[in-house]
Amino acid sequence: MLNTKTLRNALIHTSYFLSRSTRSHGGRVLCFHDIGRTDLFRNKMQWLKKNYTILSVEDLITRGGDGNCVAVTFDDGYAGWHEHAVAVLEALGIPAVFFICSGLVGLEGTQAQHFMRDNMRRTRKLHFITKPQLRTLAEHPLFQIGSHTVSHIDLGHEWDEQTLQREIAGDRRTLEQWSGCRVKWFAYPFGTPGTISHKAMRFIREQGFNAAFSLIPSWWDSGRNPLMVGRDGLDIQDDTSLWRAWLNGRYDSLYAVKSFLTSPFKKSARTPTKQPC
Repeated sequence: MLNTKTLRNALIHTSYFLSRSTRSHGGRVLCFHDIGRTDLFRNKMQWLKKNYTILSVEDLITRGGDGNCVAVTFDDGYAGWHEHAVAVLEALGIPAVFFICSGLVGLEGTQAQHFMRDNMRRTRKLHFITKPQLRTLAEHPLFQIGSHTVSHIDLGHEWDEQTLQREIAGDRRTLEQWSGCRVKWFAYPFGTPGTISHKAMRFIREQGFNAAFSLIPSWWDSGRNPLMVGRDGLDIQDDTSLWRAWLNGRYDSLYAVKSFLTSPFKKSARTPTKQPC
């Protein structure tokens, strides 16, 4: 029996082969999480550079681009970025923004496992980034640090002002202290429509972030809302034919249908059951 991911990928492939038309303007933002293998990541980045124009997030957001332009981002904060990704990005001259939860930086052992399970809803054992590694990223001319909340909280909840101050403004303040650099980009944890509230968006706008990023696949151009920049959550283990179809926008409509079908069963503004860690 096909699992959900296999079925999704089959539908993306089918949509691409049935209609290969692409947008004449606008770009796309890619999102990665933990990177576990240097060889796979290098192969994908080489393919990306050969087939697309890779811009910095700043250039893509401010200037836009045609349908062949992409920007690269990473979410959460993993030690594997240094082991498997940084050298590849540096060698290929690929700029990137690393969105980091300050509350996970330096966590090890049981504390790291609890954060992964309770805050990020993941069961896989992974190693988090350290403060020295974060500073190394911030000091590199190709890279920027972005905010991802302190505790990776679900911003679909109607958190009170104090919690938003602590999780969003507090995360930014801590990351700026550690990195010595201004933090001007924000990424919503989880990044789905049900995990982004209007209250959180208003707060992020009031904090003066240049843009905020979801995980909703979509094109970007200057006419769109900078507080809802879409991104493509790609897997380096998938083949390049799927990447090409995805970056052609073939998942966008499928994702919209899925979100529409599931939205009636979720409240757009939910009340939190407990405060974040």
